[in-house]
Amino acid sequence: MYKRLTDLKVAPLSFDIVPSEHPRWEATLERHMIESQHSESIFVSSSDPGWSAQVISALNRRGYRVITELGEIQGIADAVIVDQRDSNTDQNFQSLRANHRLARAGFIVISEQPCRGAHHLPPESTPTDILVKLSTTLRLRKLEAERLKLDLELTDQNLMLRDLTSRMKRELQEAQTIQRAILPLTLPEREQFALDVLYEPLDEVGGDLYDCWFIDEGTVGLFIGDVTGHGLSAAFLGAMTKMARNFFSARSPAALLESIHGALAPVIPEGRFVTAAAAVYEVATGSLSLANAGHPKPFIKRSSSTVDRSTARGLALGMPHPGKYTDECLTLAPGDSLIFYTDGITEAQSMHGSQLGMDGIQQVITELPGANLAKEIRSAVGSFTEGRLLHDDITIFTLTRR
Repeated sequence: MYKRLTDLKVAPLSFDIVPSEHPRWEATLERHMIESQHSESIFVSSSDPGWSAQVISALNRRGYRVITELGEIQGIADAVIVDQRDSNTDQNFQSLRANHRLARAGFIVISEQPCRGAHHLPPESTPTDILVKLSTTLRLRKLEAERLKLDLELTDQNLMLRDLTSRMKRELQEAQTIQRAILPLTLPEREQFALDVLYEPLDEVGGDLYDCWFIDEGTVGLFIGDVTGHGLSAAFLGAMTKMARNFFSARSPAALLESIHGALAPVIPEGRFVTAAAAVYEVATGSLSLANAGHPKPFIKRSSSTVDRSTARGLALGMPHPGKYTDECLTLAPGDSLIFYTDGITEAQSMHGSQLGMDGIQQVITELPGANLAKEIRSAVGSFTEGRLLHDDITIFTLTRR
């Protein structure tokens, strides 16, 4: 009994087989090398008629189509067998390789020295050796053809993906341009008040929107909205909301929200809605009316540094409800500020996962000097998150009475 694998004496395999002496091996070769009938075209080049006859006979028995003249090649040959046993050069091989009909064929060269670009067999190789090498060559050729096909398909898919990405980028840029166009290009300016805004969409386009306009020479309207979600769909619904806002004009914020809700409710997709807040400000007196449709409650920062929270409330726009809102009336004294914002602020998270929340943003506003509220609030939110990425659009919209 052998105790180690190294004790085994295994004779090297030989393909120099005479079929009549090894009938079982011949039968095995037949089973593994014949896949029904071969349809490959094999070009044989040799100056030895006897050798050629043996090789061609073996090829014919395997069902290959044998060609010995270049003029007989129809299309492209699959493999080329070159006999260079009696030649000291590879001139014949190089000449055949340059022929366009043989350009994609697999070459098998029987010679003393290997030829670059060809499978090599020594001069003493038998027809059986050649058949084995040919079978391997053709299989490798098929695998290479499949690889090239996959490469081409992958290249086509990459080109399609690149075109699709380029088209999406163009569409996003166009959407961004359109969305920017529906937002105020400039904010109204008067000696009696100052407006400020900070707008940061999470993606190229977002679902936040804001607006301000003169109802008459002494009255300013303000609006802020936040569409559920973000991206293109949210931007589209935001554009619908802005068009509805432009269509309706009212001196009452509650009446304005009711009109916008009535326009959106029949057409907005199920499960989508818009939170919003609106205000009407009387420039001369500082009188302020507020209405809310499910939006984070605005803050009033007093000149005394105290911060009040609006009590106006109501359901979001577009949801299935009657759409009734009420006005909250208050007054801004000189130095007081109205602060609108979206929930991207209150939902900002620290590195530990805690949210800033309504109480947190109110505390932040209380501690701010108030010279530039929008930027100061955004900076405080950045300090709270400690660089953590935000998960929603951010808008901060302020009005300060001077």
